Amino acid sequence: MEHEQLGQEEKLPKKKKIKSIVILSGVMACVFAASIFAASIVWSMFSVQGNGSLGMTEYVGLSDSVNLEIDQINANNIKVTVNKLLRNKIAIRSDKNILEHLSVEILEDNIVIKDERGGVIEPTVFEILIGSQISQLTISGMYTADINNITDGGDFSMYLTGAGNVNIDGADIGRLATVISGAVNVKLAGSADFVEYDANGACTIDAFSLVAEEANVRASGASEIKVFANEKIKVNSTGASTIIYDGTATVTGDTLNSSMLKKRQK
Repeated sequence: MEHEQLGQEEKLPKKKKIKSIVILSGVMACVFAASIFAASIVWSMFSVQGNGSLGMTEYVGLSDSVNLEIDQINANNIKVTVNKLLRNKIAIRSDKNILEHLSVEILEDNIVIKDERGGVIEPTVFEILIGSQISQLTISGMYTADINNITDGGDFSMYLTGAGNVNIDGADIGRLATVISGAVNVKLAGSADFVEYDANGACTIDAFSLVAEEANVRASGASEIKVFANEKIKVNSTGASTIIYDGTATVTGDTLNSSMLKKRQK
């Protein structure tokens, strides 16, 4: 009898251990489900989707040349157009319920457009008409954007992050700087005296249709840059990046790791 009792006492802790593991797994599953539910509530509170009813709002007091920042606006149809007829104004056309939550901060030559609550907005239409020349453009979030009428021959810089597609057509620029990171794709067309391209991450810059005199090109990560220049191209590439060049320019610089530098094949 004593031997049987000892055997039963040895088995009891194993049953308790199995039961405690089952209870702990159940608690963890409940905590995980609760966290997902809470995250969905927070997202719904700070995310606004456009309702399709469009309106327009205007702001005045812009400088002749401005820095424009579009912060965390998720849209597949952002359009930015320079229209000198507006003369130092900016007009935004979008869904009325988006405009209600929109914050437009104008401080001297800086304009910041974002959700006033610090959340994310998803408009069905988002058009910006600006009566001043844009000297610097910054965009973050998930977006597709067309930039038009950058044609005054001055300097223009772009800083793009997140996951985006940006198209600039018919540009006439003195000095162009394009710095991108994340999963951003940029396509450029027009002309420039000097260009500087810097791509990091899984990004692409297609500038075969933008004719430059000189170019400074830096590629890292898994990025790809296509550049056209007539006189000089200086390159610096690392990681698994690729630089493809065209034109009559002399090419100098460094390609490190498994990065590639090659002439465009026609």
